[in-house]
Amino acid sequence: MASVPTPRRPRRRLTDTERRAAWLTRVQAPLDEARPEVGIPEFVQALQERVPNLTQQLVHTLQREVTAFAGGKTRRAIIRRAARSATGEFFALLEGTVPNDPAVSQSFQQVGFGIASEGNTLEPMHIALRIAHLEAWRVLSETATTHQVSTHFLGSLGEALDLYFAHLEEEAAHGHTHGVQMRDADRGVIRERLLAEICVDDHFGSAEDRADRITVLAAGADWPLASEVVAMRVAFEGEFPTLAEPHHDILMDARRAPALLVCSPQRAEEASAELLLHDSVLRISISWPVSPTELPAADRIARRTLDLVRLRETSSHRVLRTTEHMYQLWIHSEPELRRRLVNEMLQPLLTEKPRSRRLLAETLLAWIATRDSAPIVAERMGVHPQTVRYRQRRMREVFGDLLEDPEFIAVASLTLRASLPFWRIGDDADLMGPAPQRRPAKGTPVTGQRRSQDE
Repeated sequence: MASVPTPRRPRRRLTDTERRAAWLTRVQAPLDEARPEVGIPEFVQALQERVPNLTQQLVHTLQREVTAFAGGKTRRAIIRRAARSATGEFFALLEGTVPNDPAVSQSFQQVGFGIASEGNTLEPMHIALRIAHLEAWRVLSETATTHQVSTHFLGSLGEALDLYFAHLEEEAAHGHTHGVQMRDADRGVIRERLLAEICVDDHFGSAEDRADRITVLAAGADWPLASEVVAMRVAFEGEFPTLAEPHHDILMDARRAPALLVCSPQRAEEASAELLLHDSVLRISISWPVSPTELPAADRIARRTLDLVRLRETSSHRVLRTTEHMYQLWIHSEPELRRRLVNEMLQPLLTEKPRSRRLLAETLLAWIATRDSAPIVAERMGVHPQTVRYRQRRMREVFGDLLEDPEFIAVASLTLRASLPFWRIGDDADLMGPAPQRRPAKGTPVTGQRRSQDE
């Protein structure tokens, strides 16, 4: 019977002190092997005499060659302190002592942390340590040649130096990782403040003051501030999906539905295409482009567009662009008013059968838009001119002299544009019952009048 393997325990993570001690022990090993061959005190004293010039030259070179290290007195002091503490620790190892002071590790962690806080990768640190490594080896090898040390000792010295600089690089990386975590945590808070500043309509100060606040927060949040942005409202169920693409250029609040995303118009198209791959995303509403200071109004419209779908006041496509639903948004700002307008202005159409109602409404809209002859309207609609003539006669029968009333034409055009999407899908919610009393139209058909061939 095969034995069941015992699961391995996860390795305990070393503390900073344990990790540092392990590195220094590795550095000391090649030195211990070769140390008896030379007079270490004299060698170390000769090296120490060269340290001040080495440190000064190194600080100057790093600030000239590495942009992230450029700066004034404070930056120079940090570099000088790190170089001096590292030199002192290496000398102690050379003399056979493992230092207990964590100052060197802390200095290099501080440098790595500072690089991360400024938004830099570790590449500047890699460059700086390569420069320092070459300079340190130049001084060590020149001093070793002067003291006529053996090739074996010089090789051991080089191996120890390589290991020591690997230790310094790890300490810097450790500080950099912590700095990135802190920076991202801080950046997350700033992004929340930025999103609130952009999307909340109740602000203090002038528009110029608000624009300045947005600019400052965008820089702190690492958010590319575009001249035009859109508000995306995403209806979803369950958990909001994670965007696979890097999305530092999207401000997002997905804690509750509908989620809010703010980004450039082009990025909105990319993000919506990615979100639609997830079944949890029900629908996306994208506002028209506006300046960042005008986003509150655009966001309200995007939310309202989603509400229209919920209220069956617009199409149920998964992506809704507010620019394509402006008539519905305008007239549906009060849905009950739209229904009453339909029953007030278009009551004769509501008595038609659904197909006839839709065809007459489409023909009436095309005629209102062009006011052209039957052949031109027919070409616009893609039907035979005789069909348009027949429908025009039916419209005259249905509406009579109202077709000459500019007020009726204006209101009917808007009402038809808002209502046709529902009539096309057979939605009869507009049939509210008896219409309010209104003036009769000349030529209004009487009961039993002949119906259209479009039925």
